[in-house]
Amino acid sequence: DSKYYCQKLLIDCSKDINSITFITTKGKIEVKLFKDSNPVTVGNFLNNIEKGIYNNKRFYKIINFPNTKIIRAGAISSNEMQRELNFEKNIDRTIPLEISIKNSNEPIYNSQINDPLKLKDLRFLFEKGSLAMEKVDQNSSSSTEFFFLENKSSAFDGRYSIFGKVVKG
Repeated sequence: DSKYYCQKLLIDCSKDINSITFITTKGKIEVKLFKDSNPVTVGNFLNNIEKGIYNNKRFYKIINFPNTKIIRAGAISSNEMQRELNFEKNIDRTIPLEISIKNSNEPIYNSQINDPLKLKDLRFLFEKGSLAMEKVDQNSSSSTEFFFLENKSSAFDGRYSIFGKVVKG
């Protein structure tokens, strides 16, 4: 459950922060965080912000698919990430994939939802402005890299941890 992962990964998942603002050269981006439904992912993201690892970082990649655009950001160099996060040998550089389900107090961890019939149970679907963590492998999210989606795209539903949404900017 979420308490187990927060303790195991040394993440403070109790912060009472519901939104953040990115300040970019193109303006501000205000994001609502889904801390109640995705506590591990949001807690990890807020810890990264506190450590300053996103300070002066660029949105480093734009991927244009036929029906959507992804804007990626985060700490991408493994040496840079190790230095900035002060990782110890036994601390994971990934976090569990965290999928929020309707009418459930706990998300599903370390498992994608591939069954099209179960996608209706997802609390959040990918839409314009969705904020999600990049994936390291099928069942793990990156601890530092994230992306925004420019358009609605059901192709990503159930496969990534959506932990926020752009509300302005």
